[in-house]
Amino acid sequence: MFSDKGDGVVVLSNEFATARLSIDRDANGVRLSVEDPRSGAKLYLDPFELQCLAYLTASDLAEFMKPSFQEEYSERYAPDSSDGPSVQ
Repeated sequence: MFSDKGDGVVVLSNEFATARLSIDRDANGVRLSVEDPRSGAKLYLDPFELQCLAYLTASDLAEFMKPSFQEEYSERYAPDSSDGPSVQ
């Protein structure tokens, strides 16, 4: 599900998770705010960090997940190593 009420906040959700995304301009430059509305956990990513995400594979991402989600995610995405970008 995608929700954008025009307030600069975008909410993405599915049956497993919800993430609230917004642009933060309070620091030295623009960065993306990523928040888990259920727990209140929040992370800020600058453009360099966001660009680096483009090079992660599904296996790399699984390392950051809660242990209960790692196995399911790995089974779904990690067996096929072609899911990530190729670096040339």
